[in-house]
Amino acid sequence: MAFVKLDAGILESTLWLARDVRDVFITALLMAQPHEISEPTAQLQVRALDQTGFIVPPGWYGLVKAAGVGICRRAMVDREAGLDALENLGSPDQESRTPDHDGRRLVRVDGGFLVLNFIAYRERDASAATRARRYRERKKIEKPEKGVPEVTKSVTEASRVTTVTRDERDVTRDERDVTRDSSLSRSRSRSRSRSIKEKTKEAATADADAASGESGKTGKREKVAAMPLAAWLEIDGNCPSIDDADPIYQWAETVGVPRDWVAFAWEAFAAKFYADPAKKQVDWRAHFRNAVKGDWLKIWRIEQNGMVLTTAGRQWQRVAEAEAET
Repeated sequence: MAFVKLDAGILESTLWLARDVRDVFITALLMAQPHEISEPTAQLQVRALDQTGFIVPPGWYGLVKAAGVGICRRAMVDREAGLDALENLGSPDQESRTPDHDGRRLVRVDGGFLVLNFIAYRERDASAATRARRYRERKKIEKPEKGVPEVTKSVTEASRVTTVTRDERDVTRDERDVTRDSSLSRSRSRSRSRSIKEKTKEAATADADAASGESGKTGKREKVAAMPLAAWLEIDGNCPSIDDADPIYQWAETVGVPRDWVAFAWEAFAAKFYADPAKKQVDWRAHFRNAVKGDWLKIWRIEQNGMVLTTAGRQWQRVAEAEAET
């Protein structure tokens, strides 16, 4: 059965002012099912089969497969008052907070009624900030204390994983395949990611020692110019999630990408590069911004009625929602 999120902002909208209109609209939301239309569709009048002149562009909406009187009956609103409410919902509203479709919310089409902003509100995620905070807290607990040697891996596991040396190409292929396959299971991914952390940290230290030896025997270790994502996240000050003040959010607001979707993009980005010690960057934040702006991750796409999540984006949204429940 479909579900819909009811935005608390409805209390401040013009929709809340008229009880019949409000009841009919909320009832239509509960009756709606996600539906995609592939061709421009004409709006029909509520009390006749004539077209109004408004055209619904192709995209995803909420389809209510019912006649107007059927919606009124489910909303327990009188027939005439309910039909008036449907006409109100299908008319332009210049005072609406959402300018899309000139403020129209529910329009009649061939086959029923379309809730125009159904998908946009359904895919909003208000829990991204909470998930990011929990993620930072978990990482802080899991991070080993400074000066405490990390536990040596058992002989059994060491026999299955190639030792990381300065030539990381041997381990890259095996570790990358293992971790990408395990991304479908969060529990297995966490245990293996710790193993990768240990190895990439050793590799980064070896590179730093080599660079120090070639710098003139000064005894001072030079900073590694580039490093894998796992080692980069171990450096103090590099938060494992997107900082609220990161410039990528301003870019997202400019192009119309919801703020919560940026968090989905970071989860996909981290899963892609965390297990790849051969991939090194000086500034992984800047690399992430390039990935988002260049649409490398394919988390969303542009349609005529705005941004929508792709299949990959919806999968990461479900992962995030499952994480928020734990």
